[in-house]
Amino acid sequence: MNILKFRFAITLFVFSLSAQTSDSEKIYQSILKATFTQDKIEVARALLKKNECKEGLYTEKLLKDSNYWNREAGIYLAGECKNPKLDKAVCELFIEDHMTRTPVRELIKKNPNRYSKILISLYKKDLWDPTKKELFQLYELTQDEDTTNFLQGLVKDLKSTDRIIAFQSLLKNKRGDNDYFARSFLQDKELRKYSLQWLAESGKESDLELFKNILANPKSNLEEFASACLAVKKWGDTKEKKVTYLRFLKEDTQSLLPILFSIFDGSMDDEIFKEVGRLTRVGK
Repeated sequence: MNILKFRFAITLFVFSLSAQTSDSEKIYQSILKATFTQDKIEVARALLKKNECKEGLYTEKLLKDSNYWNREAGIYLAGECKNPKLDKAVCELFIEDHMTRTPVRELIKKNPNRYSKILISLYKKDLWDPTKKELFQLYELTQDEDTTNFLQGLVKDLKSTDRIIAFQSLLKNKRGDNDYFARSFLQDKELRKYSLQWLAESGKESDLELFKNILANPKSNLEEFASACLAVKKWGDTKEKKVTYLRFLKEDTQSLLPILFSIFDGSMDDEIFKEVGRLTRVGK
């Protein structure tokens, strides 16, 4: 009698599993038949009530589908499921499929730390440059401790060809405590200009002295002068701003002028107006 009950229970289980699989397949086929992305996502929501988030079978199919809108429906499901395997598949899709980068980026923005370790694992120094740039933009979003340590490691590696892009990504994260790290590369030939740019934008008023020294040094380059002008505009007094602005107007350094006009926009008196007018007349 017990054996009969056991067999009956097994039969019910197999029947139930078959019915559920059949339902999931029907939903999947309905997703494929739906017309637009939002329609497909609406249909896909029904899969979340099945065993899809655990198994991920149909989500993986959608992510690999040749139709962009189906892939986007797969991205939606992966975001809802919180399945590590699907999370990795979505991040890999970001690398492999430029068409889906916008929806993947928006998904990562919602919970960046969920994807940080996966994104770090996808880094390769020989990635195609445009793809690598997009990946490092994601690192700007996901800067938890793991990402920060990863980027700092690249910056500290003098042999790395990605020191600059890693340094830029690190400093673009406004939540991070980058002050000490940024200052530590002021004497680094490759990274000095980025350190100065960061200090001019996010440093302290006491940094103005450093930028005054740059202005006084005839060996400073245009990029250093540009950061110094920005610092003077931010922390200098009225006289310092005018003296700096007039100096570069009179020196007539053409490549610096557009930056100068942008930094000191709105700063105008008779003397400055005269110099701007002169430059206009000579066609600068």
